[in-house]
Amino acid sequence: MHSKSMKTVCGLDCGDCAYVKEGCRGCNAEKGAPFWTEFASVSVCPVYDCCVNEKHIRHCGLCPEMPCPRFTQIKDPNTTEEQDRECLKARVAVLKRRAKAR
Repeated sequence: MHSKSMKTVCGLDCGDCAYVKEGCRGCNAEKGAPFWTEFASVSVCPVYDCCVNEKHIRHCGLCPEMPCPRFTQIKDPNTTEEQDRECLKARVAVLKRRAKAR
C-alpha cells in the first residue's frame, strides 16, 4: 500500500512503485526523468516528453491519439506479454476516467 497517490501522464500511479521508498519522487516531480530513464538510455520518458513537453497536456487521456505507439511501446521488462496487455488496458481506462473528470 502506498502513502499518497502520484498520478502520471501515462496512467500509472508512482505512489504504488517500490522505488518511491528509495527516493524517486515520481515522473511528474522528476520532470519526466525518473530513475529508470538511465537504464533505458533516454534522458526523458518518451510518453512524458510527448504529452507534457510537446503537446502541453496534463495526461495522455486528453490526447486524441491515445493509445499511440509511443504510449504502447513502454513496457516493464519484468512482466509477461499478458501482464503487459492487462496493464495497458488498465492505464487506458484510468486515463479515460481522468479525462472525463477534467
